[in-house]
Amino acid sequence: MPTGAGLGGGSSNAATALWAANQFSGCLATEKELQEWSSEIGSDIPFFFSHGAAYCTGRGEVCMNFGLTINLKTFLISFLSIADGG
Repeated sequence: MPTGAGLGGGSSNAATALWAANQFSGCLATEKELQEWSSEIGSDIPFFFSHGAAYCTGRGEVCMNFGLTINLKTFLISFLSIADGG
């Protein structure tokens, strides 16, 4: 995703940079701390520390993970059916 496209590309890059810096420094910060710190940089960056699907409130910085499972086989069949016009 290009940065500035409104799809979270720049925010995901920032989250990845924070995560990598934490990893290279011996994991000094918890995931919760990374979420809190990242909200000071950008509103939607904390989302990229969530685990898959999340419900976000506030400016987008307050994230609550929730379980969302997708049956890949059903998804692909549905997607291919739509893409084929059927």
